[in-house]
Amino acid sequence: MKRKILITGGTGLIGSELVKKFAEDDFHVLFTSRSIDNAKRIKKSIPEADYLIVDFTDNESFGFFKNNLSKDHSDISYLINNARNIDNLELDDDGRCSSSAMNNEYYMNVIVPYNLSNYLYDSFTQLEAIVNVSSQYSLVAPNSRLYKGANKSSPIQYNSSKASLNHLTKELAVKYVQKNVRVNCVAFGGFSGRVSKEFEARYSDISPGKRMLDIKEAYGPIKFLIDSDSLPINGQTIIADAGWTLW
Repeated sequence: MKRKILITGGTGLIGSELVKKFAEDDFHVLFTSRSIDNAKRIKKSIPEADYLIVDFTDNESFGFFKNNLSKDHSDISYLINNARNIDNLELDDDGRCSSSAMNNEYYMNVIVPYNLSNYLYDSFTQLEAIVNVSSQYSLVAPNSRLYKGANKSSPIQYNSSKASLNHLTKELAVKYVQKNVRVNCVAFGGFSGRVSKEFEARYSDISPGKRMLDIKEAYGPIKFLIDSDSLPINGQTIIADAGWTLW
């Protein structure tokens, strides 16, 4: 029987790569998206994957999503918390975010993984492992040499909420170990493919690895953390950044 994995945010750069690679490794992949068009696009290229449309910030939509999980997908063994909303990432000319943007980003990056993890832990007896997707900027502040202007910096609301996600990982790992469910986190560095060549050159120049990550490198750390080879690892944030945070 195929092992079933739920990947939230399955149509973005990282999410679509995870959907593809887990499907290739013979997992039964279920992914979420807010966009039916984006979900169908991924489904067309990866027909063996299934999707559910959900807006995690909408209680009615989230309730409908949970009902569908309980009815048709109660055999989920792994959860990857990867969903995001780029609408929350705006900064003003001084590099500051609004209170609503901070609240919305914290809700998306901390409260949604918390609620979804709790739901699966309470309701799904086959659950074995949860992996949260974080960022190198949950660990260090943005390097000013990388950005041109305060309002082009990495958004503070994203970085601070991802730091909270790292700690949430520890808290849930302690609570869930009672049922032998492990919770870990991966803090990724920047990926090429969605930034300008100028930005990538600046990033590479101040990175020990002299490069950005290739999207194909997203799968390995997450796959490792759900495999039985990583059973001793629990509550940890694995840094996958080609050495960015070493300096």
